[in-house]
Amino acid sequence: MKKKTNKIKRPMVGDKIYVDSSFYISHGEDDFVGGLATISGVSKGMSAGDDTWFVSIVERPGHEYNYEILVEGDRQKKLKKEFGRRKPYPDPDPVSSPW
Repeated sequence: MKKKTNKIKRPMVGDKIYVDSSFYISHGEDDFVGGLATISGVSKGMSAGDDTWFVSIVERPGHEYNYEILVEGDRQKKLKKEFGRRKPYPDPDPVSSPW
């Protein structure tokens, strides 16, 4: 049975949400430090065969988050404890050539 997007309240542009950090070994230019973000876009989509909401944030243009994963369980509470009121931001590693 598919989950329906209406089981979770639709997020709204301008809402605040905590997002986690993302660090990469092979493409450090995409590293990102999490924090309290502002939702800039909302769309419906599919994840693992289920309907869900996806959100984009002001602080990370061109990237979408599965909203259901961001709000599941006590994840927002844990992220709030970790980041407080700090805003998220890109933290790229310098790209250098070994040559």
